[in-house]
Amino acid sequence: MRLEAGRILGYRLDPKTLVLDVNQTLVGPNDDHYDLWLGYERKMSYHHKINWRIQLNMRDVGESSHLVPARYQPDGTLALSRIQQGMTWQLTNSFEF
Repeated sequence: MRLEAGRILGYRLDPKTLVLDVNQTLVGPNDDHYDLWLGYERKMSYHHKINWRIQLNMRDVGESSHLVPARYQPDGTLALSRIQQGMTWQLTNSFEF
């Protein structure tokens, strides 16, 4: 599991001074993601001198692509979003001699 705590995405505007107030932060949501690795290893060939390994790596299991806040306006409205990539996977094979 990977957990990313909410990031500061902006500051509120002080109505008296019309300056951003660094004591009034606008924080984005926490992000939690799950990754999974599955692997299998086997000795093969003549006298078991070759080692074969296959591994499946999955990132952000069960997620789909979606928008995540990246910046807020001083009044608290959303100014910018970024695309959070959904689940990805990678399959690798390796041979050791």
